[in-house]
Amino acid sequence: KAAGRPARSVGWVFAGAIIANHPRVKRVVVEKSAFYRPPLKILGFSLPIWGIENPHPLFSLYSRTFLTAQSAPPEASLRPPSEIKCVPYMCRKGMLTPNMKKPNVLLLWTDQQRADSISALGGVPGLTPHFDRLVSASTVFENAYCAQPVCTPSRATVMSGLWPHQHGCVHNNDRFPADRPTLAERAPEGYQTGYFGKWHLGDEIIAQRGFTDWVSIEDAIYRPYYSKPEYLERRSDYHTFLVENGYEPDGTSKDGARVFSRPFAANLPEPFTKSHFLAATLEERCRTVDQSRPFFWSVNMFEPHTPFTGPHNDLLDPESLPVGDAFAVPPAPDHSERNRRKAEVIAAKKFEGMEAQTAADFRRIRVRYWGLVKLVDNALGRMLNALESNGLLDNTIIVFCSDHGEMAGDHALLTKSVMYNEATRVPLMIRLPGGAGQRIAAPASLIDVAPTLIDAMGLPPDPALPGQSLLPVAQGATYEPRDVVVEWCSRGQGAEHAEFAADRRVATQQWRSLVAPDGWKLNRSDDDTPELFNLNDDPCELVNRAGDADCRDRIEAMTVRLRAWQQHHQDTCQLK
Repeated sequence: KAAGRPARSVGWVFAGAIIANHPRVKRVVVEKSAFYRPPLKILGFSLPIWGIENPHPLFSLYSRTFLTAQSAPPEASLRPPSEIKCVPYMCRKGMLTPNMKKPNVLLLWTDQQRADSISALGGVPGLTPHFDRLVSASTVFENAYCAQPVCTPSRATVMSGLWPHQHGCVHNNDRFPADRPTLAERAPEGYQTGYFGKWHLGDEIIAQRGFTDWVSIEDAIYRPYYSKPEYLERRSDYHTFLVENGYEPDGTSKDGARVFSRPFAANLPEPFTKSHFLAATLEERCRTVDQSRPFFWSVNMFEPHTPFTGPHNDLLDPESLPVGDAFAVPPAPDHSERNRRKAEVIAAKKFEGMEAQTAADFRRIRVRYWGLVKLVDNALGRMLNALESNGLLDNTIIVFCSDHGEMAGDHALLTKSVMYNEATRVPLMIRLPGGAGQRIAAPASLIDVAPTLIDAMGLPPDPALPGQSLLPVAQGATYEPRDVVVEWCSRGQGAEHAEFAADRRVATQQWRSLVAPDGWKLNRSDDDTPELFNLNDDPCELVNRAGDADCRDRIEAMTVRLRAWQQHHQDTCQLK
């Protein structure tokens, strides 16, 4: 505050920097801040400035600082100039002047990466130095949840800003709806748009939906879902890359085309894996991009998605691998039938040729999963270095997330498609130019990613989107804790329901999960056992408290809030 009034009423607010212009302002003070360090260029000061030795009239601040104003008594003889000119490196929407450069916006995301896979966020120590570097310079939402724990529905939520029951992509390979704009279609005029990596929202290899620069990495399993026959004549950019490097396709698709299978690609040397192909792509784009115009790029790495194999299979010792209390422990009898049935199916057959019954089996599988995380971390390091070495990092807002998590042996389960935290919690972080770290423990959701990216591109909020921008929080605003909801919408089709092929009732179940800021989590279905977990005392979700008499009032209160959420978002799922 300056002169006893809210700062916004007496000056200009630039990304947390308050430059006051008021007759009672005596001085501008440079203060330390734990949450933001914007590079600022300050021009034309004729006032004393505290906190900087020998300030030059034209100088730059690259320390972790922001500016506040202090007021002087009414009789003060000192007067500020009529105008203090400030050219911030980055500012909030609506504050840009014609001579200021708009920020680049980069969405980095992975497939099937659980929240605790990053060393700095509870993962294996020393495994992910490049992720740790990003964490240290970002606002990290430690308890972020996906919209639905399977690929296409979650991806459509990130691209549209809508819940799965709203955008309609509730199964893998559902096509992104034509009447819903993507983030690229919303991008302001002048932004260069590019999508590099896995898409999984229809016509995998075709530039589309506002993205003019398109680099694809997947072929075989998506060919049956192409919208036009002529697309079958084309191959992904990654396919072409492998052929140019002397590799021959190992498989044949259903339509007779020669393709590279996922296991073949996963077992190639690291420079030829999909993540490192994308790292090379981003390196090349960083060297050649028109830096007079901002870009919005989305880079989606396929790993650590199955198959659980790669160049780092033997990086860790399975026997010494740290695991939690739920590791290799099947769901208890009072947990949902869906979870119990899925665990039974996994135990009854091999997973990708590997046994999946004992703790030792799951340890061998988890080591391979961590190896894929290491692969992604190495690629991430190349990407961050490319941004920095080409002078782009300090004008780029980075949002990192994953579409969903991975069970990796917890509850004796593998992959996703369940409501346990290992499948629904994901990494989510925002790095601003200048990069200062902070942690947010309250629940957050990927429903907020689209509004955040829209905000980062300088666009006004869309009232039709249910989420909210997290950019102000990254800039220092207080995060207001709220309930977070995870959906499971289903028509009972697709590979994600293979375990329940013999039981249509389980395959078509609908689920809604509510995670409260006080650390309690309620899972309710239209046709299964409800689950209530106290994540404060039971973070591994081993003890279902739904049957406890002393939890009845809590269940009722959380159910009321969940149904109110459904009504507000026109969700017609009838919960049991």
